[in-house]
Amino acid sequence: MTEEQKVEDMRYELGREAKQKGEPLHEGASEEYRRGYGSYRGFGSNVIPRRFGRGANKRVEWTCICGHTNKKYLVQCEICGVRKGLALQATEGSS
Repeated sequence: MTEEQKVEDMRYELGREAKQKGEPLHEGASEEYRRGYGSYRGFGSNVIPRRFGRGANKRVEWTCICGHTNKKYLVQCEICGVRKGLALQATEGSS
């Protein structure tokens, strides 16, 4: 790698860093600096991580209105078919 190439690479990297920091592009910037400044893409993504939000609401066994204790992964009662959310609201309201 020649000295000229090293300098161009450094200017490119300085441009990327400036854009990352939010600094404005200055008037006399070199071509390499401008290319580095324009090449910076933020690290944002529209992809939600696979386990996003897990653990916030721990799954626990729950008791239905009919008195049956259901497994933590069920969303409705095995016996009467009442939805978990309704059963929990009803039991919280009566406590």
